[in-house]
Amino acid sequence: MSERFQPPRGTRDWFGDDAAVRRNVIDLARSVFEPAGYGEVVTPGFEDTELFARSSGETSDVVSKEMYSFEDRSGRSLTLRPESTAPVMRAYLDGMSRLPQPVKVWYCQSHFRYNAVQRGRAREHYQFGVEVIGSPDAAVDAEVIALQHRWYRLCGVPELRLELNSIGDATCRPAYVALLEEFIDAHIDELDDECLERRKTNALRVLDCKNPSCQAVLAAAPRITDHLCDDCAAHFAEVRRHLDARGVDYELVPTLVRGLDYYTRTAWEWSAAGLATSISGGGRYDGLAEQIGGPPTPGVGFGAGLERLLEVVRPQPPAAGGSVLFAVIAEQARPRLFALMDEARAAGVTADAAYGSRRLKRMLELASKRGDTRVVIVGDDEWEHEQATVRDMTSGEQRGVALDELVKELAGGF
Repeated sequence: MSERFQPPRGTRDWFGDDAAVRRNVIDLARSVFEPAGYGEVVTPGFEDTELFARSSGETSDVVSKEMYSFEDRSGRSLTLRPESTAPVMRAYLDGMSRLPQPVKVWYCQSHFRYNAVQRGRAREHYQFGVEVIGSPDAAVDAEVIALQHRWYRLCGVPELRLELNSIGDATCRPAYVALLEEFIDAHIDELDDECLERRKTNALRVLDCKNPSCQAVLAAAPRITDHLCDDCAAHFAEVRRHLDARGVDYELVPTLVRGLDYYTRTAWEWSAAGLATSISGGGRYDGLAEQIGGPPTPGVGFGAGLERLLEVVRPQPPAAGGSVLFAVIAEQARPRLFALMDEARAAGVTADAAYGSRRLKRMLELASKRGDTRVVIVGDDEWEHEQATVRDMTSGEQRGVALDELVKELAGGF
């Protein structure tokens, strides 16, 4: 016997209740963002490798350690999508810039990163994300955060917590980074090897260290919010005013940074009870378009991992209106009854058939297992009299219905 195939490590299959809950999370997000003017965008599953090298930075963990890159048959270097912000900006520059501004989009698509597999971290993971491109207005930052807050509330996320910071821009951040490097160098013996490696490539990311002993040292580091230029300080204050007006609670966390080089100004993360890592991260990226060859273009958005979200909450989809199982025992009745089943579906009835069985007991067991509310039974006797027996699975009541009236009966209820 040949060996059975398993899904590749760090991936999973979605089916049954898991798929239904996952879909409900997406539907809830759409119900929040689409009325606010956000439309769907879908980008290719792979892009030119240079798109991510330029946007994320050659020394970032994503580019240096985690990307799935390959050469195609023409020798081009391509990479499976590790994140969606850079592809969405590429798509914006390629065609969406002609749309009314700002362009507000949402996506739900897979991302691929080669990393250590653990709870809430997979090698293929799905994100629901939002991007708003074309406006530097702080009110846009606040809108995205507030809508995300509403989505998470609809999902029932327990102990929802928002961390907020500003990481400045090209005007004020270089001077702050110089101060931070001085602080790190003065405490070099108190930090771990990962911090020292980050110091060489991107000192700002040292603040993101999760080692408790390092965090204790970094608590005394200079705060970037104390070194913002006037424009960045005013922008951050405006973001907070808009969140305060909406009643969105947040905690100012001066060590909060983003892991990719293109982020500027507003940065945030959401966390929840039951998961050590964040369930979402977002921020403003006004410098991204220039990094990938476009004109200066402001943008802001977030990415929210669905797997992580479903680790802490499982919002059930709305109950269906009731489904019908066609239990056709008489062989000669199958073509007509299955045609009537299609007509019932077209009339809005959720219906399926008990394929592969002719025993009524097994068909009724299947209906019970599936949660069907009614069963259409057609045996030889019913077929001879051109009728069906419709059984209510809750009460056990059943009655005969002429086949010509069956669709009307099913569509109207029992």
